[in-house]
Amino acid sequence: TVVPQQAAYREGEEVTLSATAATGWHFTGWTGAIVSPSTSLTLTLDSDKTVTANFKAIRTLTLTQQGEGQLAIDPGQAFYLDGDTVTVTATAASGWIFAGWSGDLTTADATITLTMDSDKSLAALFLELYGLQVNHTGEGAVLRTLDEPAYVDGSTVLLTPVPAPGWVFAGWAGDLSGVASPASLLMNRN
Repeated sequence: TVVPQQAAYREGEEVTLSATAATGWHFTGWTGAIVSPSTSLTLTLDSDKTVTANFKAIRTLTLTQQGEGQLAIDPGQAFYLDGDTVTVTATAASGWIFAGWSGDLTTADATITLTMDSDKSLAALFLELYGLQVNHTGEGAVLRTLDEPAYVDGSTVLLTPVPAPGWVFAGWAGDLSGVASPASLLMNRN
């Protein structure tokens, strides 16, 4: 708004300019004959003047997560302006692993950088890790298709008994039963 609002002004006259952002927009400052971030200012008309009020769209970032971990946002703000960049980092809690992002960006990278050119929504997925202890009695070994210190919830491990010469495989006990060789074990708990 311009006060007073007139078609022409006398030299030396003062005009008050005020900028009010519409819903969903943010005032970023004046440019032209005066540069200022203030929403209201007084301008002395000692010559013809051109002044521009600049507004940018407000963008929001919505983060959700499944599982246990931490999400860090840099910069962490209630809203962002159109074109801002935001870095988000997912860090899994102990006993969990970061599995990836879904939503407006799909990636397994734990750290991502977004350009806020629209409202964004992201979901971080953390999966629990489980340990597998394999014991055997008698002579021989048990081979695993994936020999890891921990396994992601829902993964399958193929266990193959390898009896030593003169020994035979008699069967499974514990969380796996039967005599299947090899046998698949679903990792949904330790």
